[in-house]
Amino acid sequence: MGRKLPLSSSPAIAFGSVFLLLFVFYVIYETKSWSGDPSSQQKLNSVKFAGDSKYATPSGTGRSAMLTLKNDESHSMRYITGGTAGSTKRTFILIHGGSKLQQNAEYWEPHFQFLSSFGQFYAVDCFGHGASTGSPSSEKDVAAIKQLISEQGINDHIVFIARSAGGAKLMRLLEDADIAAKVDRLILIAPASVGPTTVPAAVKDKKVLLFWAEKDPVISEQRADLVASSFDDVTRYTFEGIEAHIPEKLAPEHFHEQISKFLSR
Repeated sequence: MGRKLPLSSSPAIAFGSVFLLLFVFYVIYETKSWSGDPSSQQKLNSVKFAGDSKYATPSGTGRSAMLTLKNDESHSMRYITGGTAGSTKRTFILIHGGSKLQQNAEYWEPHFQFLSSFGQFYAVDCFGHGASTGSPSSEKDVAAIKQLISEQGINDHIVFIARSAGGAKLMRLLEDADIAAKVDRLILIAPASVGPTTVPAAVKDKKVLLFWAEKDPVISEQRADLVASSFDDVTRYTFEGIEAHIPEKLAPEHFHEQISKFLSR
């Protein structure tokens, strides 16, 4: 006969089992594959937990660095940068979404090499995510990205790539006329809180590439019309058949193809 576990350990085991089961369901839900061409199906890389300071810079794609917020040493923003800067090259600044489970600078890793072919990139860990230090704060995220642009001497040809909650932070960032003047183009992926009342006038005429999953369960694709109406020049791309909030993760080859076409316009 098997040995009975002490009663005192049963609640902990039960809790652990429930947590593991919920986690498995979450990962399965977030990684639903594309119901289109089977050869295009993509799966998520292994899940990385935000807050793990042991993250390593992806091999051969860039380097990690920290930026301490001026007048607030308790907040340091970690970022990954790579590619090559140049007067005719673009600078991509990537702002991730709000999920603490998956969203951080590493989220963009599958796109680093691709973006490097066009210039330089900076992928940030917003506060409360990845290896950045300090409590979550959208206001301080905006301040830190402004500081990053200033300290790195990024003067023009900026292409912002923002997804989900990162879209709202980007709109706040673009309220700064000096930052807006440096913008070349915007790439938005199911952005939150982006609409006619939140888009700064200074960027309404910028070229925009708008991505959305056809069956996005977090922010409905129906909202794409409202976002598109907020700009004068919008190219839209819908990931047909994808039922997830992370279409660029599930179909990176289509994501890259559309960006290449967009940048050549």
